[in-house]
Amino acid sequence: MTTSAKRQRVEDELKEEEVEPEVGSAEDRIRFDNPNSEYHDITLVVHGEKFYCDKITLANHSQYFYSMFFSQFTEKYKTEIVLKDPSCSEEFLQFLKTCHGFDAITDKHVDGVLRLTDLWDAKFVKDRCIDFLVSEKCKKSHKEKFDIGQKYESEKLKKKALSDIENSSDLVRILPANLSEWSPADATLVLEKSFSLTGHWSVSAYNRLIDSMPPDHPFFDDIFREFHIYEHNQS
Repeated sequence: MTTSAKRQRVEDELKEEEVEPEVGSAEDRIRFDNPNSEYHDITLVVHGEKFYCDKITLANHSQYFYSMFFSQFTEKYKTEIVLKDPSCSEEFLQFLKTCHGFDAITDKHVDGVLRLTDLWDAKFVKDRCIDFLVSEKCKKSHKEKFDIGQKYESEKLKKKALSDIENSSDLVRILPANLSEWSPADATLVLEKSFSLTGHWSVSAYNRLIDSMPPDHPFFDDIFREFHIYEHNQS
């Protein structure tokens, strides 16, 4: 048999062994509703809905699940565990998909998924939630974003929320009724944004800030001094 004939024979054999490619996206193929034990090693139940999951993937992204599956907890030996932390099954589904690298976060459930990342010590998923919130896909208001940034201590999100504000009216809207619990850093961010918008401190923002702060607030004197230095320089 000639060399060319041998090559043709090998190519023909390879063609016979070719497998048709899977149809659909990777996300379509990675599902959590297949009870076949060959594809999962733990069943997690959320509000009555069963999710067939992989322990290693969850443990890689969450210290909570690492401890549950690989420490000396009784759950380590269970094949089915009920999770009570998620508010709904969709929150958990978005958490799962994000662990597997998919773009799954939505406006409706991002708050809930973020709450889970705190409870379950899941930094990767938390970072993806923040990425969503600062993206064009997120339709939440400036105030909603700033509030979430404060709650989950994300400087990236707070700064993004402020950077998108284009006028003083919208800036004042992010201020809560009571600012006494605001950190000095957050108060500084808002006042700096006010200055960048108008070239001067926002009197309304300043008044609301000072009126709601007790005189012994650690940042009260700094804000008071900065504002009145500015007023003096303008007179």
